[in-house]
Amino acid sequence: MIGLVHLSIGVCLFNPEFGLQNFEVAAQHFHSALEKGWTQAYYYLGSLYRHGLGVKRCDMTAVNFFQLGTNAGDPGSISQLGNCCSQGIGVEQDPEKAAQLVRRGAAKTRFYRHRTARLVQLVWS
Repeated sequence: MIGLVHLSIGVCLFNPEFGLQNFEVAAQHFHSALEKGWTQAYYYLGSLYRHGLGVKRCDMTAVNFFQLGTNAGDPGSISQLGNCCSQGIGVEQDPEKAAQLVRRGAAKTRFYRHRTARLVQLVWS
């Protein structure tokens, strides 16, 4: 449960719509979430390193986080690794691998959205 709390706080500090942006503290919470097994944090850490938000920008570190997230099945990480492959960011440019990863990430995202929508429907019905 504590890992989910860290992930949620990190997301609130990461996203501008909450008006609480603090990327350095968000990174700390995402690392704590990973320690508790919340692999969605790989996507956020990769994004922070990719854009140098609250951490020193490092494309290789970003790709490493996206790869770890991809290995864990995180759809956001899969899509972002595909974007890096498409543009040759931190990895050798590979349009074929990029297309495969982006399609795989999109398919997983649709699955998770459908599953989440179904859970919400069951809770509220």
